[in-house]
Amino acid sequence: MENFIEKQIGKVVGNAAAKIARDINANCIISIAQKENKEYEEDNKLDVRVTIFRKKTDSYKRLEYTTEVNKVSIGSVVPIKEVLMEAVKKEYILKGDKVVCVQDESMGGGYKALMFIFDVDKIFFNISMHELAEFIDTNVLETILNICLELGREGREGRKIGTAFGIGKK
Repeated sequence: MENFIEKQIGKVVGNAAAKIARDINANCIISIAQKENKEYEEDNKLDVRVTIFRKKTDSYKRLEYTTEVNKVSIGSVVPIKEVLMEAVKKEYILKGDKVVCVQDESMGGGYKALMFIFDVDKIFFNISMHELAEFIDTNVLETILNICLELGREGREGRKIGTAFGIGKK
């Protein structure tokens, strides 16, 4: 019975995401779920299947890829941003896109389903409000932020550490 209910939740959320995408004229619908039929699993990693439905004139083109993310504690949404940053890097989602994103409970966040809507520019490209975009390549800034996130999660040699980065001209 529980498996039936889980499938119903997925179906209802999927239909809601499609309706919302139509209503707000979103460019993409993204589904994030743990990859099925995995034979082994590292303690701190998840294999994830990312499915992107990119709007074409009257239909959607389906793109799919797999990636690996760190497991997180209940209630966290950190892996979603990591997955979406990768989709931006691969140019599966683009600057100017409006996105409806759905994650199911297989990701281990404790949610039966999680849906959110965002503008790619505001989440990933809006560094100009800090006047950094004129002076720093966005790839450099993103790389540094990724290093900071990794250090914050993993520390160094098993210990929590702090660090500072100076970014700019010599």
